Amino acid sequence: MALLGQCAATSPHQIQTDEQNFNMNMRRVILCLVFLMTHFTYSFGREGAMEFVVREYNVYDAPTSVLFEGDSYQMILRGDTRDDEMKGVGIFTGHISTDVLSELRGKLKQAPQDEGRFVSKSLVDKYVKRFFREGQRLCKLDAKIDVIPSRNGGLLVTIKFINSGNERIVFENPATWEGESNRILGSSNIAVLGKPASSNQSEDVYFLIDDVGGAQLANPGASDAGSFLINPGQVRSIEFVAFPDKPIKRGEYIIAANISIKRIMEPALLSGVVEFASLSSHVNFSRDYPSTPEEIKAFNAYLKAHP
Repeated sequence: MALLGQCAATSPHQIQTDEQNFNMNMRRVILCLVFLMTHFTYSFGREGAMEFVVREYNVYDAPTSVLFEGDSYQMILRGDTRDDEMKGVGIFTGHISTDVLSELRGKLKQAPQDEGRFVSKSLVDKYVKRFFREGQRLCKLDAKIDVIPSRNGGLLVTIKFINSGNERIVFENPATWEGESNRILGSSNIAVLGKPASSNQSEDVYFLIDDVGGAQLANPGASDAGSFLINPGQVRSIEFVAFPDKPIKRGEYIIAANISIKRIMEPALLSGVVEFASLSSHVNFSRDYPSTPEEIKAFNAYLKAHP
């Protein structure tokens, strides 16, 4: 009854004001999306307003964009797999000093532009990494990897997706991930690299678990129909059964992965393709792999099918 009373007491003027506010917010969202879709290099409007896009942080050229309004910025990071310094993806906000903003504006005005009309990474890299370190995380997705021998002769690769931001994150169902990398058409896949934790071991003992996708899911029915949802503060795991490119010697390894997701659905500002580096983790192989008859048979069959 109280709610009905509030509705009845709402004036036509208040309804009109709410509609105007809604329309204004929608226009702002549309302008942001138009900017992201066009990937324009940078632009200058009124004093203190600026925006730029750089695409050299990952193999798929998934763009990282930074928008400024007065002394505030909003950065949309779609992954860094080339330098491997900025883990995960997300949306970051914060404040920037007048001196730094003026310095950045001067560099952008003098910068040459390539045919793709993107800002050079070398020009803005220190600013992007600063925003990553110091910015507030409105949205942040990370991943952590674990690898152990599986019961069926392969390796069980577990990916823990971590949402440490304030918005839910939704992406396409891992059961649909292509596995194989395809820069032209785009694809969702995982590549896991293991390197010895000890620095005195040679690169010969590095191993790669590549082209991991939906076909390798350990439990295809574990993900949501059509999508995979991670709420703020939630950790969700996905398990795959896959094989390395070479035998693995017993010992401790540092494990990390590059993860490409062709379609982020939510939040809207992060929608589209991302390619990012996972957090590093340590795993211990207490014995060589493969070593059991079942592992040797399964591993040899894999190598024969993937020469």
